[in-house]
Amino acid sequence: MTTSNIYELYPIYDSRKSFYGKAHVKTTKDNIKYLISYDTCIAAIKDGQCYCNGIYSLTSTRHTKEFFKQETGRSYTTKELKNLPSISETGIEMDRAI
Repeated sequence: MTTSNIYELYPIYDSRKSFYGKAHVKTTKDNIKYLISYDTCIAAIKDGQCYCNGIYSLTSTRHTKEFFKQETGRSYTTKELKNLPSISETGIEMDRAI
């Protein structure tokens, strides 16, 4: 699998001016989008379904909320993020995401 695009996530809805290069989005040729926060794959979107590997830190949670809001238009609470299915449920191997 080859990567079609990797770009830095910039805050649009979050009050921060920048995420200082700590959040990136990887889009695969299959159009699966992965959020990489501090070099860890923490969230994904496949076929419109959001996946989250849990809550890592306040900053990573901000990255996840921003990612989902930009990609789906929906705001998630921290409680809702905790209840989303994990990335392993996408059927994609985790090491292929990074």
